[in-house]
Amino acid sequence: MPYAGKAEDPDPELHITGASNVVHHLVRPFYRTGRNVTADRFYSSVDLCEELLAEGLTYVGTLGLSLVKPLILLRPAEGLTMKTRAAIENVLGSRLPAQPQPRREPTTARARCATCVADQQGAGYKRSRHTNVNKVKSRCCKCTMPVCRKHSKRSLPLCNSCDAGPSGVE
Repeated sequence: MPYAGKAEDPDPELHITGASNVVHHLVRPFYRTGRNVTADRFYSSVDLCEELLAEGLTYVGTLGLSLVKPLILLRPAEGLTMKTRAAIENVLGSRLPAQPQPRREPTTARARCATCVADQQGAGYKRSRHTNVNKVKSRCCKCTMPVCRKHSKRSLPLCNSCDAGPSGVE
């Protein structure tokens, strides 16, 4: 039933104000039928959609971008899959805020090869901030200490302490 802005039934002089009231007046005969209500975004709001859903009707239409963004951003974005996230971003025309990553405590040992650091410290080497320490490419397969490419030539990288074997064995 198209609505042209003027009530025809029961009284042509009946004037209803408010977009939400107009929609409720028009769809009242269709409550609990499971039908779809299609409307322009002038007549749509999040509250109206929830009210119609409670009355057994489904709202099909457009919501203004200013109404949709706060609604989606209120829900946590952590549980969204990449496919769902991409679909929402496509509909909104903008990107959702990045998911907050848990903060890791900064440790200097993670950024440098343990073997290189041990070699430098054992030689009485004083490290300055400009010293080029080998970047970590992998980790020791036994103790998960960082090992650079120079010290992980074999298929299973081992740090110096794990490579030496058990102490006391000749």
